[in-house]
Amino acid sequence: MAVRLEPTEHAAWSRALDASPWSSLAHWCREVVNDSLTREPIDAASGTELVDISGDEATRFVRLCGVLNERAKGSNRLGRVVADSLQSARAVADLAEELLPTVNTAVASHERTSERREKLVNVRLTDDEFGRWNDAALRGGYARVATWVRYTVAALIGYPLASATLTVPAGLDEVRRQLAGAVTNLAQLADVAEGYDAGLHEEFADVHARIADLLRRYHALGKRT
Repeated sequence: MAVRLEPTEHAAWSRALDASPWSSLAHWCREVVNDSLTREPIDAASGTELVDISGDEATRFVRLCGVLNERAKGSNRLGRVVADSLQSARAVADLAEELLPTVNTAVASHERTSERREKLVNVRLTDDEFGRWNDAALRGGYARVATWVRYTVAALIGYPLASATLTVPAGLDEVRRQLAGAVTNLAQLADVAEGYDAGLHEEFADVHARIADLLRRYHALGKRT
């Protein structure tokens, strides 16, 4: 597995190697990363690991959004809000908030301009090692193992890297996709209510704003690749 490094990053790895019992960067990298997997998760430079929600949680959220969608369509047909639509909307917002992971998206003040990554370290792994590294990378929200290795080592040796864009796991990405539909449904319900009940319109508008904000926060988690 090849890990591409910036020149100053390579120099930082080399300084750490000099203080270790190993003779090559590849061997040192393999040992320190394997060792890190036996310990508590480190606070990598990219932020908090994105652990996916369970399949049951994703299914439950999809079901709630489906109910909301049907009630929005029914309300549009009738020209009046069908029963329990507001409760459905609030249930979607409540569960979306419950499932939203906490991720530090702030950019560290010590981050610096990236250099061209022209240094290459080739790390030899067994199939078992690569499987464990790949699993850890996916749990951490990284699409590539080599990227996860860079950020893991950077955290271990205190080397500043610009924040990586996390990869949103499938379950959370489905919540994000469903929320986009819920925003549309809430706008429809608010429009229907506005025609005959100002108070109900305001209640739907409040939930619409809440779900729109939740969607923004889900988008801030990272990308889906």
